[in-house]
Amino acid sequence: MTNIVIANDNSMIMSLDYNNEGAIGLMFGTMNPNNKNNNIGYFFYLTGNDAVSKEEYYENISVNKAENVFGDRRVSETPVYTSYSLGVNYIPKTRFDKDNRLGTFMFGGIGWTNQKTYYNYKDPIEILGTHGNYTIDGTNDGGGLSILGGLGLINSIPTGYDYYYITYGIVAQSHPSTIGLFIGMGVNM
Repeated sequence: MTNIVIANDNSMIMSLDYNNEGAIGLMFGTMNPNNKNNNIGYFFYLTGNDAVSKEEYYENISVNKAENVFGDRRVSETPVYTSYSLGVNYIPKTRFDKDNRLGTFMFGGIGWTNQKTYYNYKDPIEILGTHGNYTIDGTNDGGGLSILGGLGLINSIPTGYDYYYITYGIVAQSHPSTIGLFIGMGVNM
């Protein structure tokens, strides 16, 4: 008779990242760093930004009104997005012990991004917004497919029977094009 044990060294992980678009991301998932037969885990990744100041935002002013009626100048555009991804991670190093506490891992996934662009204007008379700076609705860019990937290091911290993990590395996403750094932690279950 053969006993089959599935994912007996499973670990839950959570990480936080910050990218070049000013967005914060969260990743939740599993890893199997101590299971030499199954070193593949799964994750859910959520990232997004909200760079629009609510004090300077006017939903009742259109682009036509800002440019043709008020004569204000558009100074910049602010993309705001939310992205959801699912994927897998893989740990080439399969066993941690008291002598080997550092390993590498890679991950990749696919997801969906919703994006909207806001327009930022300058009111020379300074009636609207703060010191004449205000934001209105721009374009609704809709959604798009996003590919996510990254590389990281995993450092195990043995504490008696259990292991805790610290993860850190780099993450890149295709839509919108971002690159970020992450740090996280995990615990052996």
